[in-house]
Amino acid sequence: MGGGALLARVFRVEHDRGLGKLAHVRVFSGSIEPLPRGSGLVYESKASPARLLYRYQNHVETAVPEALQQGLHGWEVTDLKVTLLDGEHHHVHTHPLDFFVCTPMAIM
Repeated sequence: MGGGALLARVFRVEHDRGLGKLAHVRVFSGSIEPLPRGSGLVYESKASPARLLYRYQNHVETAVPEALQQGLHGWEVTDLKVTLLDGEHHHVHTHPLDFFVCTPMAIM
């Protein structure tokens, strides 16, 4: 991954009932950019489908506007470009809902 510092690398692992869950969403500086007032939300994915399947990328895309609508401390965040640069899943332990949980943590 090129330029910029790592802002967040979020993953969730649960060990209840002997099952683990794994979802990674990586957000780097420069992948969240302000836009001019009134532009709304622009989302782009540059993640490789070899590392993060398209179906999981779609879950991240769905979770981003929901997280920004709630915002940090309940204040809606608008006029922003968010770029998904990378992510990771596990073919057995990842559930689609894992991305709905970790995406807001990665972008806030």
